[in-house]
Amino acid sequence: MEVEGTLAFIQAHDERNVHNKVRAAFLDGEAGKERFWVDFSFRADPGHWNVYEILHGGVAATLFDDCIGIAGSVARGEQYVTTSSMSLEYVRAMKGKRFRLHTEITHVGGHMVTGHGELYDEKERLCVSCMASYTVHTDQADGPGRAL
Repeated sequence: MEVEGTLAFIQAHDERNVHNKVRAAFLDGEAGKERFWVDFSFRADPGHWNVYEILHGGVAATLFDDCIGIAGSVARGEQYVTTSSMSLEYVRAMKGKRFRLHTEITHVGGHMVTGHGELYDEKERLCVSCMASYTVHTDQADGPGRAL
């Protein structure tokens, strides 16, 4: 499976799409039965910083939720997924403007997708790690943008 082509659907210019507001960009990836991982890059600007001029922890959480969720959706055949749980560990202050987010899907099941991620700074130092799980929605009536 070609990851770059499969991830093209996340580039839609829908203002409701958090990905378009955070603006993480696809870097590289591998999609296969044995391993599914995707790397994204992120450029922080002052709007993403806290009062100490470091990346706000909430921005990191949003990046993980979005990027692991995207990878999980692609790994599940572009099915709609929603976050069921997330756990973050902040290891180091996120200083700088450029970051790399590595995501890896660890389980793809009939109803759940799980994955983990690491956020690295410009010097390739681990700043944050995350574990997340997502509920898979197989009923198309529950898809994004549809009335419930």
